[in-house]
Amino acid sequence: MDVMNAEQAKIAEASGATAVMALERVPSDIRAAGGVARMADPTIVEEVMKVVSIPVMAKARIGHYVEAKVLESLGVDYLDESEVLTPADEVFHIDKHEFTVPFVCGAKDLGEAIRRIGEGASMIRTKGEPGTGNIVEAVRHMRLINSQIRKVQNMSKDELYAEAKNLGVAYELLREVHENGKLPVVNFAAGGVATPADAALMMHLGADGVFVGSALFGNVPADIADEFKKIPVLAEGYVGKEVTIGASPDLVMGRGGLFEDADWGVGTVNSLNDMSIKTYVQTNAAAYVEQLKVREEALKARASAETINYASFSDNGDGTIGIYNGNGDTFIESAMSLINMHNMLIDETGTLSLEKLIEVNPDVMIISRYAGGIDPEETIKKLLANKQVQNINAVKNKKIFIIDFNNFWGYGDSIFTGVEALADDMGL
Repeated sequence: MDVMNAEQAKIAEASGATAVMALERVPSDIRAAGGVARMADPTIVEEVMKVVSIPVMAKARIGHYVEAKVLESLGVDYLDESEVLTPADEVFHIDKHEFTVPFVCGAKDLGEAIRRIGEGASMIRTKGEPGTGNIVEAVRHMRLINSQIRKVQNMSKDELYAEAKNLGVAYELLREVHENGKLPVVNFAAGGVATPADAALMMHLGADGVFVGSALFGNVPADIADEFKKIPVLAEGYVGKEVTIGASPDLVMGRGGLFEDADWGVGTVNSLNDMSIKTYVQTNAAAYVEQLKVREEALKARASAETINYASFSDNGDGTIGIYNGNGDTFIESAMSLINMHNMLIDETGTLSLEKLIEVNPDVMIISRYAGGIDPEETIKKLLANKQVQNINAVKNKKIFIIDFNNFWGYGDSIFTGVEALADDMGL
């Protein structure tokens, strides 16, 4: 399981984890923050190693020999040359034969898997889509590798030579796959594994093991903190419908997506209705929709006469400023448009530089705050002290604002609260 500190590592071990991955940020954090993602702070890794008896893993950037050497010197049990972090080399991977610590590497297909093994990888994992909770990519990669292995098993010797050339792999390793019907090393599943059902699915498809991860973001609002503490906690992760029914609750709440797919374990809307659990009350829903419409119109009435162009930023984790493009955050863009704000970088992809930020010259800049994250006030100070950005309108005019991560990335009606608070801060 992914952990960011010693306390999380202890919880993971107590919950039955067979290994932990020591990270500075979990994959979903990395996605939200953008910028450059590097190896974890060595102090975090050391603290985790001190408190658990299970193996501790850590990530190094693809091609970053020195990061890997640093982590090896700390005594980690495994190294992950990870595509979740920002690649240090776009062409070459680390020569893993020069290390004594075993490596795990990601692969989307058989050729990639064998090439990593040829470089010295001791384990292979499907890359999946980390930080999303969506298992489909891991399933796609596992099924593709399995089908390619079956194809190789049926090849003649001549065909194997041609296939080795086609895949760009060593013939000897491909012959092992041909003879044994599997990779020469352990094949794990990872990326998007969010529920016990997901893990079971990957094992059913032939994975030798499964990496899972989970993270909780955001602070409990102060005005309900005392009441929140009184709510019984049925489970640290996702709760199955049987446990939920056993608690005889008055109300069940969750993101809509949790009730759409039976694999989540919560139960679909139809299955919950079949168990006499009311999932939708038309009159209550209609009344609530009207309340939200009133809030929507109130925000429109406060909108700026001129479009306010904004950009988002964060701390990369090492004190440098990261720029978040928000590509795909259409829900947030729609909500921000209520007060006539527009994300200037929403159509951008990949890692963005300070030069790009200077080029677009936003009127406003925003940064999110969430529990356990880097203090945004400190990040703002670093931004204001950076000589490169002094001519950006948002910096010159001190138009830099903090938003609540939960309100904007909770994917629910809390976004109204977030936009209302931002409008207040901006004086709209």
